[in-house]
Amino acid sequence: MSKKVFAIVTSLFLLGGLVSLIAVNSFFRENSRLLIERRELKQENHELIGENQLLKSRIPPTPKGIVVERVGIKEATQTEGNVVPKYTVDFVVKNPTNESVSENQAVLIVQENDNGEYTRWNYSSVKIGSIPPGESRNVVTNPMTLGKPGTSVEVLVTLVDQPGIAKTIFRVPEDVLEPIPN
Repeated sequence: MSKKVFAIVTSLFLLGGLVSLIAVNSFFRENSRLLIERRELKQENHELIGENQLLKSRIPPTPKGIVVERVGIKEATQTEGNVVPKYTVDFVVKNPTNESVSENQAVLIVQENDNGEYTRWNYSSVKIGSIPPGESRNVVTNPMTLGKPGTSVEVLVTLVDQPGIAKTIFRVPEDVLEPIPN
């Protein structure tokens, strides 16, 4: 009977030792894989930092003209009897230079994407008055129809002969506004 108990206890210790060795081995294997991955990520990070510094050296420190800082879309007030929703596009133009910038024009390019079926383009032009150095100006467009309800609209604002450009994506709400009752 004691040989049976000794054999069972010994086999349990061997089985426990084997399970422990497998667990330790898998731990070290996973640790080794993570260390290799970390080394690769560090190398990629160093390459990206070098590429970022190279790109920064190619970009002038201050823009050579006015730039668009922000683009927003707001629902416009509806006229009586109008069932098509209209929106105004507003954007902020900043003059970061040390010189006053004379009158300019902004071009709005509106791309309506109807769930991948077709794309409709709309162009609009907005006059911008002169902007003194270091100042910003908020520009608001006249109300316009951006697209059918439920469509995705991309609005791009670019300035004529200036480096500024910005865009935003807007989803026209599904519910069509009801006409205002008389």
